[in-house]
Amino acid sequence: AAPVTSLEQLLHAPQITTRHAGLLPDMLQSLGFKNLDKSAAQSVQLYRMLLNGRTAIIIGDTDAGVAYQSRQLNIAPGTLRQIPIELYRSSLYIAFSRDCEDELVASWARALETLRQSGELERIQRRYEQLVGQ
Repeated sequence: AAPVTSLEQLLHAPQITTRHAGLLPDMLQSLGFKNLDKSAAQSVQLYRMLLNGRTAIIIGDTDAGVAYQSRQLNIAPGTLRQIPIELYRSSLYIAFSRDCEDELVASWARALETLRQSGELERIQRRYEQLVGQ
């Protein structure tokens, strides 16, 4: 079969396997995906199903997630082919309980700003991007 390279092709793929619950499967359904196999409870199951030939396409991880699961399962580089289609983008946040002291929240905010200003945050991000490329 020809490689999948577009959202339209994904919509018409025989089957796409994703986690059984959460933001991503809900979003895919709202986009009109009718070909979802939502039998995986965890990300690691997606990769095991793929490696065991139980599915041909999985959706559910960021580049960093693919790199992490590949390392965890000893998947050789080049074994998996990522489809370059962005389905979802989101900012990440650090959340605190309402019970947390204001000073703790302020301390985290100051530390994050220090990391930003020193360039350390960017170095950390680049390190993870390099891990993804391996």
